Amino acid sequence: MHLRTVFKYPLLLLVLVVAGCTTTTRSVNESPQDPQVQRQPQQQAPTTTPTRQASRRTSTQTLSAAQMDRLVQADVDQLLQRGVTSSQQVIQVFGRPHSMTRSGEELYWNYTHQFRDERRNVGGLKSLTILFDQAGRVQDYDFQDNTFNLN
Repeated sequence: MHLRTVFKYPLLLLVLVVAGCTTTTRSVNESPQDPQVQRQPQQQAPTTTPTRQASRRTSTQTLSAAQMDRLVQADVDQLLQRGVTSSQQVIQVFGRPHSMTRSGEELYWNYTHQFRDERRNVGGLKSLTILFDQAGRVQDYDFQDNTFNLN
């Protein structure tokens, strides 16, 4: 494969990079191995968008699919605070991770959300990777918003 082809398709580059990582994929019904996390019952999602609701959210609401469709970097920055937000709080907002990756002592949680909204004429893929420290607190995170027009 030519290097130009890889850089022409950034998602392909991401897949190739991620393929080199050791990943432990868990069912969404399993509890992660992080000692800070305990199994939580699913709660009904809030009905407002994340930007309007982030400052008023209760500790038991998870984001709905419609809210994930509209999630932007500013929302993630409000919801996650480095060194403060616990893995338990992450689960309360985003649900259980879609996959977990452990690299040495580092624990990464991965969330992906694919969507297509005909009414707004947009679709895309949103990806959130969260790195936790040894105490189970958010150490760092990366949010990718690949939203595009359907036409």
